[in-house]
Amino acid sequence: MNSVNEMPEDELRAKLLGSLAKSGYPLEMRVAAMARAFHPGFVSQSRYYADPTTGTLRETDILVSWRKKNRSERALTFLYLAMECKSAIHPWVIFDNDQTPFIDSSHGLALTPTRFEPEGDEWLEDRFEAYCDADPLDEGTLFSPRSYPAGYGIVERMLNADKQKGSDTNNAWAATQAAVSAAYGLLAGTNKTQSSQRMHLSSIVVPVAITSGPLFRCWLDGDGEIDIKKTDRASVHVGLSAEARSVRCLVVTEQGVESLLEDAVATIKIFE
Repeated sequence: MNSVNEMPEDELRAKLLGSLAKSGYPLEMRVAAMARAFHPGFVSQSRYYADPTTGTLRETDILVSWRKKNRSERALTFLYLAMECKSAIHPWVIFDNDQTPFIDSSHGLALTPTRFEPEGDEWLEDRFEAYCDADPLDEGTLFSPRSYPAGYGIVERMLNADKQKGSDTNNAWAATQAAVSAAYGLLAGTNKTQSSQRMHLSSIVVPVAITSGPLFRCWLDGDGEIDIKKTDRASVHVGLSAEARSVRCLVVTEQGVESLLEDAVATIKIFE
């Protein structure tokens, strides 16, 4: 039978379910369901944005948003997670130097797409620096260098020895680039306020790449030999072009999504 219209319903259903199971849709749906369980402002799937480099209309997998208002200081902060989900059968590997690259979490914030109006940048930075001073170890926010150790490169590594040479796929790198592109594109369409309101308005969009497969960190040990460690959370520096500044993209496994969402809730509470 060549036509799906002529295929028995049970057979068509089984084939369609099998096809969908191999795609990224189930992962996206599971992650969105986990996000909704944390009661954010909204969870949007297949959200469209204009590519910041080409202007082409694209869509991101999931956008999650929280907001926090500080009435006494007339400040309103929006926190977004721009999530790119990838179903992977091969491990993702992040390369780093096995050292925490930032002095404190404020550097992580500085490498995250943000927008302020008017004077929101000073309010947000002062607020976050006060938090970092009070909790210098910071292992509970999206900007923690300890919870999300930073790498300089990422690859999806195939394990089949016969196909290994020259066959590294960079689906992992493409996922982080897509997440960063979405973060900048979505930032351009985030909430605005009239300057006459004199609100300290801040928008923060954190790019996140999520894999259904295993995630590893890789570095050189003291003897100059490579070593690896399995993890559920890390980050990598991503640039959309040779001229663009690097942006910190979080990388998590499906098993790490719940911790990511807990960190997001803790992060937005800083700006109460």
